[in-house]
Amino acid sequence: MTAKSNEPGIRYWRPEPYFALIETRVNNAVTCDVKTFYLPDKSEEYAITISAGMGKANVTPQLENGWNLTSLSADIDSKASENITAITSLLKEAATLGTTKTGEKSAPAKSLHCQGVYRVAYDTNGRFRSFERVSGLDFY
Repeated sequence: MTAKSNEPGIRYWRPEPYFALIETRVNNAVTCDVKTFYLPDKSEEYAITISAGMGKANVTPQLENGWNLTSLSADIDSKASENITAITSLLKEAATLGTTKTGEKSAPAKSLHCQGVYRVAYDTNGRFRSFERVSGLDFY
């Protein structure tokens, strides 16, 4: 449940994956590198409040970069890294379609137009819909 603005506690946000497509030219080959990074999803703010009641509480939240909750006295496996790896592989495959095989002589390589930053978009049921380009976040 998302936090209310006046709710006390340690604030954190869910991480949202972003993908930077970066065109690289080496000799006569053009490749598209995919870099994955995370930013806080400001629409999903949460607050950790610790209340021991009558007993003791030994709770240790681990925040990465000051906003990303990575553990809370537990080992959490959301499979997020496996999903990101699969999506990255998909993006790399899509970006390299139509390129020539190594060793073939060809005209100078044309641009793959693989520059920009994208995020994963979901439909109202939480299913993958598309990759959306994010304006203002380009790596060149």
